[in-house]
Formats: sequence, C-alpha cells, structure tokens
Amino acid sequence: MRPLLFLPAVLLPLTLSLPASAAGCEHLVVDPAGDADHFGNTAPYPTQIDDPAQVDVRWAELRTTRTHLVGTVKLQDLNPEGVSNLDHAYSMTYRNGGRGIQLIAMFEGPTSTSPTWARAWTSELDESQPDDGDVWVGQYLGDIKAVRELRADRVVLTAELIMLGGLQGTVTGIGAQGWGANAAASTYGVADRATTTRTYRPGTRDCLR
Repeated sequence: MRPLLFLPAVLLPLTLSLPASAAGCEHLVVDPAGDADHFGNTAPYPTQIDDPAQVDVRWAELRTTRTHLVGTVKLQDLNPEGVSNLDHAYSMTYRNGGRGIQLIAMFEGPTSTSPTWARAWTSELDESQPDDGDVWVGQYLGDIKAVRELRADRVVLTAELIMLGGLQGTVTGIGAQGWGANAAASTYGVADRATTTRTYRPGTRDCLR
C-alpha cells in the first residue's frame, strides 16, 4: 500500500509543471476566417484568380531565440488547388526602437514550400505595414529563411537578430499579411491583413500548436 500512497505525491508536481500551451493559450495576432478578398480590391485583378483561403490569415506569433527572430503566420488552408501563374507572399511586420521592420517571403505557385525570395526590410516611414495597394518603402536589410508548411497551413519566417540590429525593449505594431501576385498580369496586392495592439517581449515563449 505504501507505493500507492506515494504515487499522488509524484504525479502532483508533474501536473503543475505542464507548459501553459498545453492548457491553451492566446495567440499574439488573431484574425477571423473568410475575410481574404481575392487578392486585393482594385483593378486590374480578375474576379477570382485563386482560392483566397491560401492567404487568409488566422493567427500569427513572434518568438526569439538567442540569435534569431521567428515569425509564424497561420493561414486558413494552404492546400486547395490553385492557379499555376499565381504567386503567394506572406509577411510579418512590427515596430521596435523607432523602426518599422518587415519580414516577407514570396512563393511561386500554390504548392511550393521554398520561397523564390525572402527578405527583411526596415521602413523609412516608421510604418508597421503599408496600406493596401501601397508599396513598402524602406531599406533592404538582408535575406531571411522562410518555409511554407503545407500540412500545418502556416509559413515560418526566420531572421538573424544581428541583421535586424537586435531588439530594443518590447515589440509593438505587430501585423501579419497574406499577399497575392498574378505573374501573368504583373499585378500585386494584399489579400488579408491582421494586426494587434498587444506587445511582444523578446524571450517569451510562443503559443504555437
């Protein structure tokens, strides 16, 4: 009987030590499903050139390691059959130390997992992200790593902290975007955008699932 009496004392600290994510957590950026608008709302976009679920932002997270900043953008569905001449781009933006920073990656076609290019920019205008239809005006900082995880319906953007100039204090003005580009018609626009007023503190744990 003594081992049975001892068992709850062993299990109790294990239960209390479970990470917060196991019990549920709130993502840094959240956005409802179904609000992506066919890759922009101005001409010359066709009425519908692909399934907008591929750029429909659901949530986003930032996290930091000792050497890198990692931005993750969750999409509604990266797997519907798409149009071969349509490219997709995804970005995370934030404001830190008086600067606006954008991490962005462009993927060719609907099923590619590696980007055609992935870059970090700093905004000259101290904007967290551009308005729909505008071009990001800023200074190129360098290339980043990006992958589109089709099974998880998310895109992960990773940048070296030293390239970004580090992080000074907290991060604000955080946003996530899904973009569409019709390569044949040479058009480009924002399909969905989500922002938050919450603050991210570098070094805190993420809420990814």
